[in-house]
Amino acid sequence: MRCASATGARTIYATSGSTGAYGLPPGRCLIIGDTEHDVACARAAGAHVVAVATGTRTRSELESLEPDLVLDDLKDVDFLIRWARALG
Repeated sequence: MRCASATGARTIYATSGSTGAYGLPPGRCLIIGDTEHDVACARAAGAHVVAVATGTRTRSELESLEPDLVLDDLKDVDFLIRWARALG
């Protein structure tokens, strides 16, 4: 699987490593990123994706990419963990 950016390549590598090392299917993995590349590569890997508007992209720009969840920041980690656990 190939992605156009170095960030994307790291996303695929991280997802592949998790699926191999822990025996998890990609659909049980969660990628958190702040660019369109992160969202696209998480989708290409078959992982869930949370977009966080802490980088150069606005919340509106990230929402248009239709990630599974969009956050303004990662301050409420408890919410993120509850949300991820609800995925199954």
